[in-house]
Amino acid sequence: EGISWQRLLEEAPWSPRGWHSLVTWSNETNSSKGVMTFQNGNESKPRMWISGGGYIGKRGNNVVYKMITAMDMWWSEDGIHWFKVNYEEGRGESAYSSMEWALTEVSGSDVYLGKWGHQMINWKAKQNSETGGESEVPALYMIGGDSTGYGSLSNAVFVSNFTLLCSLEGIVCSNRGICNGFAGCSCEMGSSGEFCEFGKDAFSAAHRNFPFVSVLVVCVLHFII
Repeated sequence: EGISWQRLLEEAPWSPRGWHSLVTWSNETNSSKGVMTFQNGNESKPRMWISGGGYIGKRGNNVVYKMITAMDMWWSEDGIHWFKVNYEEGRGESAYSSMEWALTEVSGSDVYLGKWGHQMINWKAKQNSETGGESEVPALYMIGGDSTGYGSLSNAVFVSNFTLLCSLEGIVCSNRGICNGFAGCSCEMGSSGEFCEFGKDAFSAAHRNFPFVSVLVVCVLHFII
């Protein structure tokens, strides 16, 4: 009823931010269900997805005069338990993210920068079917946005690929399984969990993936600000 509110978390695992994008992703015909149907027949719950954003202004005893942006993506089914999709490391020109939408060009060089002011929507994307034709599947789109500091204002359009639903901290099925898109991960023997995260081997950084790929990019002119 919009009157009574309950705080679920004092601090979420993602950094404080504004100007981020938040979207819910659920089954097209039944909003109480998610977009995934696992191989055991169980269906996922609807998920909320947050990406990018930034902060500027007073933070503790410091005053931030230039937007500091985020280049991460997280999802949650209840607003309490959050899972990070991408992997990132470093700062400035040495920063890296497994999210392709964080990759931009500055002075002729490719760099990874956060993004703010963008929009995400759940929509549909075309994919090749086993019969050789095309079919439409649910997908997330990321549109526009601005990068931090010396980055560029963008009118690019990105669409997710099927590994988005199999990725945990930038690794598809923990390198211990095969991604079946909306059916989730098929784990190899000895591994278990939605992302095959439980098993004999630890995460490996050797096969980070791009779960948000510019399969469709239109109007990709960038304006330097």
